[in-house]
Amino acid sequence: MAPQFSINERLVEARCKTLGQAVPIALHERIDALCDRVYNGGHERPSKRKMLAAVLLAAPEEADQLVTVLAAYDRATVKESLLADAKVEGDVVEFPVRAPGPRSAS
Repeated sequence: MAPQFSINERLVEARCKTLGQAVPIALHERIDALCDRVYNGGHERPSKRKMLAAVLLAAPEEADQLVTVLAAYDRATVKESLLADAKVEGDVVEFPVRAPGPRSAS
């Protein structure tokens, strides 16, 4: 039987399905950096799952807008994945080696 949901159910409370897609390491680091940005702004640190879900929910729905976003991704460089205030010396960025799993709130 296909899963059924009340249209009024909150997404944060809805059953989940694993996305399981690989993303470039630079974008994985961007998700962590965005979560850190929320925490450093004085708020509870969101999980990467929550951050990714929020970004997906905010994505445009129109085909032409999606094509524009996809084309921007196709042209994007690692530099463009970095937050504006990232400190990079030279033409190389090194990302930390991280253990899998949730990050601490520190």
